[in-house]
Amino acid sequence: MNNKLGSAVLIGYGSVGLRHAALLDVRYAALSIVDSNPTARQQASADYPSATIASSLADLDRTNWDWAGTIAVIATWGPSHADIFHDLARLDVRHILCEKPIAHSVKAGVTMVKTAKTLGISMGVNHHMRYSSFSSGLNALAEEFGLGEPCSMFVHGGANGLVTRGIHQIDLACQIFGQGPESVVSTVVGAPINPRSPNLMFYGGTAAW
Repeated sequence: MNNKLGSAVLIGYGSVGLRHAALLDVRYAALSIVDSNPTARQQASADYPSATIASSLADLDRTNWDWAGTIAVIATWGPSHADIFHDLARLDVRHILCEKPIAHSVKAGVTMVKTAKTLGISMGVNHHMRYSSFSSGLNALAEEFGLGEPCSMFVHGGANGLVTRGIHQIDLACQIFGQGPESVVSTVVGAPINPRSPNLMFYGGTAAW
């Protein structure tokens, strides 16, 4: 458990939130799970009887929650990330982990980063592949067998590939090549046909970074 932080707040108890909850529950003395969906709250309450379950951050705030001693994990849909981040910042939370994507637009993401720097918020984005040792392992194999440095990377995927998984692949490529992309050419088009929400899109096409 972090020596400075005794509590954790998880926002979003969907498929990704389930994995975060299991880790937070064993690492922190107090856990709260926040979700606007009553079915998700009911499941969270059954899974973690000792946790504080709330429908919103405002609802949790009324319990006199220790925000200063809290790490918050945002595990909701991308379009809600920026608003939740700023709500947490106003509550004096200074340790925030955000699931990818950091935000639904470059502008929103830049604003989040600026706010984090201004307020001294330790903010991370859950691009877990950079911690998998894949890049260092690849470089070690290339050196061992005299293959030379990587020069390109191709990723093929279906509806789950271009954006949902593609964000992780772009982050991995940045680590492999030691820098971020300089340009992108893309034919990607979004269609509002995602059954989970009209604010979520399915994307198709090709992107060359």
